[in-house]
Amino acid sequence: MKVTKYPALDCPRCCYRQQRAEVTKRIRDGSDSLFCHECGQKILLPKLRDTAAPADTTEIDRETKVADNRTDYETAVARLKSIVHDREKAPSCFISYAWGNVNHEQWVLTLATDLRNAGVDVLFDKWKLLPGYSLLRFVGEIKESDFIAVIGTPLYKQKYDNSSTDKGTIVAAEMDVIGARLMGTEGQKCTVLPLLREGEVHNSFPPFFPSRVCEDFRRDEVYFSKLFDLLRALYRISPDDPALSDVDEWRRAADLLARAR
Repeated sequence: MKVTKYPALDCPRCCYRQQRAEVTKRIRDGSDSLFCHECGQKILLPKLRDTAAPADTTEIDRETKVADNRTDYETAVARLKSIVHDREKAPSCFISYAWGNVNHEQWVLTLATDLRNAGVDVLFDKWKLLPGYSLLRFVGEIKESDFIAVIGTPLYKQKYDNSSTDKGTIVAAEMDVIGARLMGTEGQKCTVLPLLREGEVHNSFPPFFPSRVCEDFRRDEVYFSKLFDLLRALYRISPDDPALSDVDEWRRAADLLARAR
């Protein structure tokens, strides 16, 4: 059995992730390029090769489900953008996470890119900490952000506890500012969004964090449904808003699939 994998395709200029359905169609039609839907940059399409499917098709089934969820997610995001397009200001979101694991850092980069492609003003260290931009100034921008997404992992809590170094950590410095917001009004507390990626709440967040988790991202099968729920929170759209009722069937199906596995 032969299978063909169609990779995700990001614009080299603006990092906008092209819609999977369009990328797949262009490749199947024999095109060698397409133009970015966001900025118009010409993007070369990859050359694909069929590969033999492994005897165990579990991984292929999982990847197929994830790819299908991305297509449904992109449709849902298009609907969301049509609802919020007339707002004067996009929500801003600072992402706080732990360095030290390459796979985790890549996951956070993917999350940041997906949020930015959905119109969120993302404050992300790999995009902001360029030559001449101070770390102190970057951490200070937490105060100006509408929301703060805290990516919980055991390594994050370890770095907060400063148990891995004698010199302190960036996570601890960020948490000094985030902690002040958690001590504020109920409205301010709700702008801190704990996103659980690994471990459990008690060993992945600082001890004073609320027990609630905004979204549980530990299972990749439901990444896109959880990402869309996160977008709803960032855009302050009620979960039962009738304008998005037609996407709820997809989200429920994705959640039921994850629970059944």
